[in-house]
Amino acid sequence: MGVPSPPMEYMAQASTMSLESMELARLNQAANLRKQFHDILRELIDMEVDARLARALLEWRRSQEPKATPLPGGGKRSTG
Repeated sequence: MGVPSPPMEYMAQASTMSLESMELARLNQAANLRKQFHDILRELIDMEVDARLARALLEWRRSQEPKATPLPGGGKRSTG
């Protein structure tokens, strides 16, 4: 997954300019990944909050429904 690391031998023999360029490229890639991760995490949190709010509303609505009371003979009648 991702970009493979260059061999250590190559890095040891690379010019200063090449190493600086590689460093900047890797720092840029890391910053981009960090932003993507942050965006995905924010979206995940938003989805979890929406789902939990929906669950809370469903449970609240159910708690507001009138309770059924048993009638003689096994039938039920709604109170409310």
